[in-house]
Amino acid sequence: MTKSQWIRYSSLTALLAGIMISGCSTGSSTHPALSCRQQYDLARQKFEKKKYLQAVEEFKLLVFNCPGAPLIDTAQYYLAVCYFNQKDYPTAAGEFRKLMNSFPTSEFADDALFMLGLSDYKQSPKAELDQTYTYQALEHFQDFLDIYPSSALWPEVQKYIQACRDKLAEKAYRNGKTYFRLKYFEASRIYLKDVLEKYPQSKWAPQAQFLLAESYRLESKKGEALAEYQKVLANYSNSKLSDKSRKWIDELKGQQVKQN
Repeated sequence: MTKSQWIRYSSLTALLAGIMISGCSTGSSTHPALSCRQQYDLARQKFEKKKYLQAVEEFKLLVFNCPGAPLIDTAQYYLAVCYFNQKDYPTAAGEFRKLMNSFPTSEFADDALFMLGLSDYKQSPKAELDQTYTYQALEHFQDFLDIYPSSALWPEVQKYIQACRDKLAEKAYRNGKTYFRLKYFEASRIYLKDVLEKYPQSKWAPQAQFLLAESYRLESKKGEALAEYQKVLANYSNSKLSDKSRKWIDELKGQQVKQN
């Protein structure tokens, strides 16, 4: 090895050593090397003080330097939570997924699946926009109920499942209502029926049922309209649309009597 090669080699070795000490991080972790337990305690201290940016650096250092440590799944979980608490939901989702894939038997696996769903849910936009994240969140929450049927998180998960379904129902209802206003009644009914078939328990179902009846009435399809108005009374009797439905039921029945 020539003298110049030796100098370059020594410089590179020193640089790599420096990177290892700082945990291959561009963050603020400049303290001396700690044991895995000490590193974990330091990271948790930052976390408990809600210094999430600093906690991220400390947990990343721990995960990098102590891959086989017994508490590494715990560190991975808190690393993901740090990103979540900073509202960096895409990165949080990736870290929760990493925990699930790398440590499937971890005691945090159920929490990670719930938080993965919640990370996608937090990225879900208004109903009129693309609902890819809503569908993903719904899938994760449903998986949670299947995999962890006795979890204490069940009520919370069911709440978010209903919220996802309500948003998807709202999107379908709004699409149906748009076509209804344009008097494209057949196209409107496709979306309105989608609400009723997939999300009958959503808050948008009564409105979808009533608008479906209206679409038939405005096309002078009296028999179909009458049947759909009656479904409003049968399935959504407490809805504010019940009185309007009764009015049209009486009106349509009166028209049938006159025709006979």
